[in-house]
Amino acid sequence: MRYRRLALLSGIAITAGLAVITLFGNMATRATPSVVGPLAATEQEITLRTIDGVKIAASYFPVASSEAPVILMLHGNGASRNQFKGHAAWLNNAGYAAMAIDFRGHGESQEEAKSFGLFEARDAEAAVAWIKKDSPKAKIGVIGVSLGGAASLLGKDGPLPVDALILKAVYPDIDRAIRNRVATRVGSFAAAIITPLLTYQSPFRYGAWPGNISPVNGTSKFPGPVLVIGGAKDSYTPADESKLLFDGFPGPGQLWIVDGLEHDQISDLGNDVYRQRVLWFLKGALK
Repeated sequence: MRYRRLALLSGIAITAGLAVITLFGNMATRATPSVVGPLAATEQEITLRTIDGVKIAASYFPVASSEAPVILMLHGNGASRNQFKGHAAWLNNAGYAAMAIDFRGHGESQEEAKSFGLFEARDAEAAVAWIKKDSPKAKIGVIGVSLGGAASLLGKDGPLPVDALILKAVYPDIDRAIRNRVATRVGSFAAAIITPLLTYQSPFRYGAWPGNISPVNGTSKFPGPVLVIGGAKDSYTPADESKLLFDGFPGPGQLWIVDGLEHDQISDLGNDVYRQRVLWFLKGALK
């Protein structure tokens, strides 16, 4: 009787633990819609349709020349295209057209579960297709923040077909991304136990194994110039993981680790030094 009781209690504990882990996964992937701010003077609202039929809200900031390079801006998890409102003005002033989208499950796009860049890659691909149709002679650069940078590398056919990438605080693979975030809350030991229980939900949620959600695997397929930006104090994407991502690219590139900045600070970085560095990189990459 005693052993039966222990077995029953163990079964209840395991079931409750799995329920909690599943609930945590549901919370991490739930949609986070938000209202995007009022339109800027030159901003044009656009609705995109992805290959799997999801409606994506976007903003386009044109310049006079239809052949001017276009910078596609891809926001981080939980944010929206509002994250780049400030970018559009100085990019336009420098002669670049700009486009920002709300990923599925974000901003004013269709409410869908988040997938750490796996399905968001389809949203980014729809944006690139629109740009190429609207401005067929224009070169395209991407500024991708965290989730947005991951989406630029996780397409079914490889990285986005663009000319240059700027990647800010982008995780190399889903295992590290989740483990680092869990560790900040419960410590490294507990994170090592919990992480596989979360990552191995991906076949049931997305029909893909965790190994398919690894931006670093796409780096070798992108030959163009890259600028990888990381934060020296980023606990979600530590500097050594930014370097790991950077080392995977075969083409010309720059790695910039910013002293003293954490993940959110790197994601929202937009000061004068950042602008100058980005514009200098784009000038060489999209000439």
